[in-house]
Formats: sequence, structure tokens, C-alpha cells
Amino acid sequence: MSGNSGNPGDVVEEGPRSRRPGSSGRDPSSPARPPGMAPRPGVETWAHLATLGGWTLVFGLVVLAWPRLPVVDFQTLVGGWFFAVGTTRLATTMLATRRARLSGETVYSALLGVLLVASSALCLRGLLTTVVLLVVLVALHWLLSGFGELMAALAGPPGGRGWQFAAGLVAVGVGVAFLLLPDLSLSTVVPMTAVSSLGAAGVQVVAAIAMRPVTERPEPDRPVRSVR
Repeated sequence: MSGNSGNPGDVVEEGPRSRRPGSSGRDPSSPARPPGMAPRPGVETWAHLATLGGWTLVFGLVVLAWPRLPVVDFQTLVGGWFFAVGTTRLATTMLATRRARLSGETVYSALLGVLLVASSALCLRGLLTTVVLLVVLVALHWLLSGFGELMAALAGPPGGRGWQFAAGLVAVGVGVAFLLLPDLSLSTVVPMTAVSSLGAAGVQVVAAIAMRPVTERPEPDRPVRSVR
């Protein structure tokens, strides 16, 4: 006698059930990352801020060691500094874009990097032969860099935000001081540039050290409940 009904003691094996899309709590199109790690918000990582502070520190030391340099040599040093800082910002923006971290401060940093590279071309080509134009460019660099660091501090993780905010305030203060400088002679601008660069670079390096354990600390992924 044929039939489909089995005996009560028989065990019926079933194949693996297909999961619904999204039941695992992760988008299948999203890139995989190690378990227990979550992406950190913000663009201004500790390495980026430390690199900017390092370039500024080197620039300040060179200018301090050469107090009586002529205008041509001074604009060459400023152009090299602008080029180093601008390319660093552009490189950080490219890395942030590859990691899908594009945000407002990322775009701002990229635009500032392009502006600095263009300004460095003017300086290295010897098109800025007056101290006034160099002072204006240096002041704009400090103002725009300070605003960028303030934006990154407000959008970044809580830890280390205070030092980064302080670095932004120091940069803005240096830019305002350059704009309000009464004596625009080279004998006044050169030592002020050296001292202000060393001070601002020191604050940037300290802020980067304070941000390092926060930006590298892993965050556990939050479990997502599946809706059936």
C-alpha cells in the first residue's frame, strides 16, 4: 500500500531555511569589517592633526633659525609649508572618501587643501614680492585652518575634543593677530611667524596625542532586531 504518510517514529529532515534579507542586522552590500569594530565618526584623526602639527613645527624651527632672511627666501619657505599642509589635507580627504566618511568637514578640508596648494604655487613662483601679501596669506591660512579644526572638534568623538577645540581657537587667534599687526616690516613678521608657528604646532601635537586613544578604540556593533 503506497502513501505519503510516514510512521510516527520516523524523523523527517528538512533543508536549511532561507534567511530573510536584513534578518542578520547587516546590509549585504556594505563592506565587511572585523567583528567588534565600528567606524569612528569625524575626519580629523590623530594622525592627520599630528602631521599638520609636524609640518608647522618644522616650518617654525627653520624660520626661527634664519631670522634675517630676505623676502624671496621667506616666501619660498611659506610656499613649501603651504604645499606640505595642503597635500596632507588632500590626502586625508581621499582616504576619508574611500572609507565612506564624506562629511561637511571633509569637504571643507579638501577645499582648504586646494587653496593652500594654489597659494604655494604663487609663493614658489616668486609672484608675491611684498611682505603685506605674505602676511595676508599666512593670516588667512591660520583663520581657515582654525575654523576647520573647530568644525572637526564639534563633529568628532567626545574624547580629545577639548584639545582640538583649543587648537582651533589658537589658530584663529594667530590669524587675527597677523591681520592686526601694526608693523608689517620683515624684521617683525619673521620672528612672529616663527613663534606663532611653534606655539600652534605644539597645541596641535598635544591635541593629536589626546585624540589617539579615542580614535583607535574599537566600538562594539549594536545588535539590530529583525522584524518578522
